Amino acid sequence: MNRFPLSVIILTKNSEITLEKALESVRWAQEVLIIDDGSSDSTKNIADKFGARWISSPLKDFANQRNNGLSLATHDWVLFLDSDEYLTLELQHEIQTLLPTTRFNGFLIKRTDVFMQKTLWYGETGRMHLLRLAKRNAGVWYRPVHEVWNISGGIGKLKHSIMHTPHVSVTSFLEKINLYTEMEKIQKDPLFLWLIKLLYYPKVKFFVNYVLKCGFLDGFPGFAMAYMMSLHSLIVRIKQYET
Repeated sequence: MNRFPLSVIILTKNSEITLEKALESVRWAQEVLIIDDGSSDSTKNIADKFGARWISSPLKDFANQRNNGLSLATHDWVLFLDSDEYLTLELQHEIQTLLPTTRFNGFLIKRTDVFMQKTLWYGETGRMHLLRLAKRNAGVWYRPVHEVWNISGGIGKLKHSIMHTPHVSVTSFLEKINLYTEMEKIQKDPLFLWLIKLLYYPKVKFFVNYVLKCGFLDGFPGFAMAYMMSLHSLIVRIKQYET
């Protein structure tokens, strides 16, 4: 197989359930790096099966983890993929066709969520575009959680989607909420602003996602997603109070 000159970076942590599908969708890339935060399941065996390069890297924060991978990549173009994501065939073809002649330094890619066996077309997740594909030297990642790749130069937008299957169960959803809120709680606000966010942010977040962004059109999975994201907002403020 003639592989395409692209570095793919995947962050993992006990990702055996979803990693194989992610790796299958990037078989055509010349380099795949796994940046792993101490997995204790069969994640490494799966990575080895696909010939991915394994880097053990205890998680400090997500920007640091991604920048670590960026520093180890060897190709001019880098694609970041989470272990619970995979590229559609259309997106694979689009990337390989577009990169050799593009004038852009990076691309936004739509991410389409699948939750409770249903594709979500509405709410916050239904409108999400993420900067995941860019030139290696165009910039670095910032923010410890909900990290952003800040690059210089023009940014385009791809037509096709990364598919995202983030929560195999409500339990896994709650585990992720706990992980993310532990990182977010250190970003404290003044007392008055914290109180306003505690009282209003969860309610507003639910209303925006479920009503204004039409999450109700996704049925019960749309309701559950909007409610859990609202819960995330509430737990952050409660944890900030604890510290």
